[in-house]
Amino acid sequence: MPALQWLRDATTPADRALILALCLLLPLALWITQSRAAGRTVQIFQDRTLLAELPLAQERRIHVPGPLGDTVVEIRDGQARVLSSPCQGKQCIRAGWLAHAHDSAACVPNHVLVLIPGDAGGDGKDFDAIAE
Repeated sequence: MPALQWLRDATTPADRALILALCLLLPLALWITQSRAAGRTVQIFQDRTLLAELPLAQERRIHVPGPLGDTVVEIRDGQARVLSSPCQGKQCIRAGWLAHAHDSAACVPNHVLVLIPGDAGGDGKDFDAIAE
């Protein structure tokens, strides 16, 4: 019980209420993030133009030309990712595997967007704007 006494001495009632609220909300947050629907297709955009909508069930690599060179998108095991890109920051590669509705990776310098569309119909309008 000394640990419990320390908790009472080192925190205020408001601190303890906040800790309790976070402990109760954490499982809910995890459930929400993990329960998104799995995607069935991947859309690949270049300069706001839909280049391809491909099934995630079919393994392949796609080379998407851009102003800096080719961005390579890999589809495998029901997921898609940016495998390589000529941009400097490589944020698109760091996005990792995309498998759920509304997952995306963008190579802004190369004007490439990889998107798993949501249930809204796969029209590519899940975002209100794409940076140029």
